[in-house]
Amino acid sequence: MKIKSYLFVMLVVAFCAAGCKKDKVLETVPDNNVPDYDGVATVIVENYVNRTFIDLIGREPLDIEMEAEVAALETASLSAEARSALISKLQTDITPRQGDSSYQYAYYIRFKELVMARMLEGASDGAIDGFLGPILFGAMIDSINGDWNSYNEKMARAQKLIDLKTIHTDYLGSSVTIREIFRRTIDNEVYDEINMNSFNFINACFDDLYDRFPSSEEFNRSYEMVEFSNASSIFGQSGANKDEYMDIVTSTDEFYEGVIHWQFNSLLARNATSAEIFKLLPQFKNDLDVQFIQLEIMKSDEYANFD
Repeated sequence: MKIKSYLFVMLVVAFCAAGCKKDKVLETVPDNNVPDYDGVATVIVENYVNRTFIDLIGREPLDIEMEAEVAALETASLSAEARSALISKLQTDITPRQGDSSYQYAYYIRFKELVMARMLEGASDGAIDGFLGPILFGAMIDSINGDWNSYNEKMARAQKLIDLKTIHTDYLGSSVTIREIFRRTIDNEVYDEINMNSFNFINACFDDLYDRFPSSEEFNRSYEMVEFSNASSIFGQSGANKDEYMDIVTSTDEFYEGVIHWQFNSLLARNATSAEIFKLLPQFKNDLDVQFIQLEIMKSDEYANFD
């Protein structure tokens, strides 16, 4: 009996000891471990560089660029800092480069293309000129006839189209924010042509900016503003005409969330999670820095396919 009792006690002690060791392992914080990228093949790194160039400046890297960027990443053990350096270079570098003017200029041209694709079915400058030409011609006739009211109205319409064509240079020069860029895309003849009448215009604004259609109450209140220039309110903001409606829909939390979702869908083919929105939204509302959102996405293992 004593032997059996002794064995029983030893088994209990051994079991408890094993349990204690297991609990200690569970207390380890995974995020404290530095990821090991030694096993990432060079072809995967090349794919990352290629994808980053295409997404940010709209073209593949030249052979010399590919060789230099892969070497820089691998020398830095594919660190987040090295990835950030590549992304920031393509967004901001002003070094003259054959065919691109500079990485920075190519970046803003690409950004404009993506905005136009999202909001205006990819309308080109040539397509915009198709609307602009007749308006300017009509304005010239008005000036000859001395009809200055009609002239000024046409020139105001023309300026909205010109502003659409200069999105990239204005954004590059920091004279407009991302909010103003998207307001321009819904306040012009091209958008009105694509989305004729107030019914389609309101639905398109919600769909393009928020990726959803308005509720019945949101639509009715919007319609009062846009169609009848009556005072109403949506998202807790008051407006009494189409201009004020456009101000409202491009200044809501849902607008800012929509821009974040747009970037996640463009770069990762998925919406941002609630946690990602929670992390990015406060800073984005404060500084309107889309480039920071891109950097956060593109330096991730998910985007790079390094995990």
